[in-house]
Amino acid sequence: MKNKWILLLAVLVAPFATYAQEVETPEPEQPEIEKPERPRRGERPEIERPELPDDLQSQIDEFRTSQQELRDQLRALIEELDEPSREEIKAIADQFREDNADLIAEQRETAREIRTAVREWRKDNRPEPGEVSDTVREARKQFKERRAELMAERKALKEQLEDATDEERAAILEQLQEQRDEFKSGRKGLRDVEKELRN
Repeated sequence: MKNKWILLLAVLVAPFATYAQEVETPEPEQPEIEKPERPRRGERPEIERPELPDDLQSQIDEFRTSQQELRDQLRALIEELDEPSREEIKAIADQFREDNADLIAEQRETAREIRTAVREWRKDNRPEPGEVSDTVREARKQFKERRAELMAERKALKEQLEDATDEERAAILEQLQEQRDEFKSGRKGLRDVEKELRN
């Protein structure tokens, strides 16, 4: 009987003893590891673009502030009404457009001018792609011509495969494999030529 009481007491006290040990022993601190931010799926990576010149940037800023002023004026007119209906809002917006037609037309023209100026500036300041030498151009041209020939041959061989017997198919497939290997070696040769010219 005494053993049963001791066993029962041990079973009851055991969880508290382990709990006390857990509470008393602090976990060692682990340094936080900074993980690089991954781009969200579907988002385009940020591309570094050269900054616009100051005069063009100031034109854009002026345009944006005047646009915001117009929006704020319209919003203030709408907020003057107590719980306006859609028809009332539409009437106010139409009246606002009529009253400020000259300013809105000027804004549109300014936007067009800014857009064309930015396009021209970007076209003029676009980074130049690396110049390709004549040897690489010639190698690329030969590669494209050979690729076109191989594609035509491949198409013809596929048509032959449809009506061929098993033995003929094996021969045709072997020929296709040889063409594929030749194409791969040509592509590798082109890469080697480009690599040599870069270095």
